Amino acid sequence: MSSVRSFKTSETCIAILQRRMEKSSVGIFSLYLKLYPGRYEIKFIVDGEWRIDPLRPIVHNNGYENNLLIIT
Repeated sequence: MSSVRSFKTSETCIAILQRRMEKSSVGIFSLYLKLYPGRYEIKFIVDGEWRIDPLRPIVHNNGYENNLLIIT
């Protein structure tokens, strides 16, 4: 599983970061990133398909669904 995150400046997406997540011995995936405070839209790639986490907040942006991650 990979996590994908977009970096936004004003209204323009300027880059995408794709990082492989680590799976623990009990089957939990995790990823460590240092993030600045702000709002991030994230999505996951699972078995080659884009997916959102239905348990996290969901936002709709230009016809796409993403998860919302807020760092304070």
